[in-house]
Amino acid sequence: MGQKSKSKCQSRQPDPHWSKRVPSELHAGGYHKSSEIDVAVTPLVLLLAKVQSIENNKLDTSCVEGFYLPKGTAVELYATTLHFSPCKVSDEGFKCIVILPNGTNESLPQLPQNPIAEEQLLWMRNKWLLAHPESAPAAKGAWVGLTGENLKLYYK
Repeated sequence: MGQKSKSKCQSRQPDPHWSKRVPSELHAGGYHKSSEIDVAVTPLVLLLAKVQSIENNKLDTSCVEGFYLPKGTAVELYATTLHFSPCKVSDEGFKCIVILPNGTNESLPQLPQNPIAEEQLLWMRNKWLLAHPESAPAAKGAWVGLTGENLKLYYK
């Protein structure tokens, strides 16, 4: 029997800002083969991980880190950054301007037939997605590649 591979990510102690209780959840993480620019119109949190941490089309959610963006902050998410929808930090929700190459996130004419390797993650044009089993994208057929807790940001 082979040895269990060690995670590329360090374990962390529970953080009081993370909770199993409510509003903003990870659900899934995606990446593009190009950069994305995000501009926080309101304060928000980005949940991010390194694409290089994906092994066999799986990523343990212990690799995900949250980054707070104050209102007015612009960031470039490189093609090596796994990310998904920002998390709200107030009851009012969030507003974020997202700048991507033309055609990104548009529907594919069809998903690859008998996909192998990274093709299994292809979800939309220029969008590769790993979903958590408890998420809506997984229920819609997205590749279930997030393992571990479906992280939630508790802001109150």
